Amino acid sequence: MTYFEVADVDEAVERVADLGGHAVQATRDGARGRVATAADPQGAQSAPVASAPS
Repeated sequence: MTYFEVADVDEAVERVADLGGHAVQATRDGARGRVATAADPQGAQSAPVASAPS
């Protein structure tokens, strides 16, 4: 799984959908920040992450 640091996870997942992909797991808050799992139109998955402030 490839993780990408983004400013806004919800916006990143929305952009993936705009480009033909879809959310695999909904955006959620975790111990290290906000994360989701998305797939591109071919099914390759990645995870946009907005790290929690340290």
